[in-house]
Amino acid sequence: MSSPIEKTVELTSVSKEKLDVFTTTRSPWTFTGARGVYGGTTAAQCLVAAQHTVSSERLVVYGMHISFLYSGNPNVSIEYHVERMRDSKNFATRIVRATQGERVIATATVSFASAVGATGRSGGDASYEHAKKMPADLSPPEHAELETYKVDGPLEIRKGKILNKYSENPADTMIRYWMRAKGPIQENRMQSHLAALAFLTDAYLLGVVMEVQDDVKYEDLGVVASLNHTVHFHEPNAVRADQWMSSERESPWAGKDQGLAVHRIWSSDGVLLATSAQEGLVRPRVRL
Repeated sequence: MSSPIEKTVELTSVSKEKLDVFTTTRSPWTFTGARGVYGGTTAAQCLVAAQHTVSSERLVVYGMHISFLYSGNPNVSIEYHVERMRDSKNFATRIVRATQGERVIATATVSFASAVGATGRSGGDASYEHAKKMPADLSPPEHAELETYKVDGPLEIRKGKILNKYSENPADTMIRYWMRAKGPIQENRMQSHLAALAFLTDAYLLGVVMEVQDDVKYEDLGVVASLNHTVHFHEPNAVRADQWMSSERESPWAGKDQGLAVHRIWSSDGVLLATSAQEGLVRPRVRL
């Protein structure tokens, strides 16, 4: 049995003749009231399309970058065309084009590495290792408040803690949540967990640019549109996307109707799973 998130990002091969072309199995998911397809849907499906063209036993994703070119129509199926740019013993690279009709709505570069190790090199176990620690003293997710905006979809988000909310510099503010995919996803489906994580990295992310401002609400937003989205998967083997994960978001910069949002995600036991960054248009309804 597939979980709700697996059904949401599922793709179907177009034909036996077109081995590297896939289409959405169901209507592309988006938030209620949104004007286009949720960016996390497109990002996750770009990853799923690329996953279909590599050896799932040998290679796992370690990074992806997606550029959003046009808003996707949630009432129209999306085709994903995969180009095999590199295949070696320890690495693979795929370019994915997401299309609706003749229009390319997004392009993605997806990078894979050996499931054993990113380099597959010999020469000992020495390596540089460090990781940012998970935020401390968060309320457990079962005691945290459910996100105000009810999401009737494959993800669940609970409020964590806001740090430095009223700092003189909004860039110092950290907004923390708990998040997970509605599951369960079978533990042996690593590729499904990673696609689910890609889906979750985009949830409410660009809104952080507005949230760090004092006394600003979602109703004040005029235009919010993602331009590009990058995900670095640090510990693919540790990802269990259907279990609670700690999410910390910040906006280091905003100006000229654009903003940058950064997102870090830890497992419940403190493993830094991924870091993502997104740049987009963020225009207030009324000039501040």
